[in-house]
Amino acid sequence: MEKIETARLCLTLASNEEMERIIAAETDAELKKAYGDMLQATENTEQKGRVLS
Repeated sequence: MEKIETARLCLTLASNEEMERIIAAETDAELKKAYGDMLQATENTEQKGRVLS
């Protein structure tokens, strides 16, 4: 996974497969839902033919 860090924020780029593993391992219900929502949005975008880069 690739990381982008600023003074106030750390973003970690993950593939759909990596997100599925992160979601499966997450124990916090709110984070699990948020990660699932992110994955679903990415999958919806890919299905419409728009790939985020």
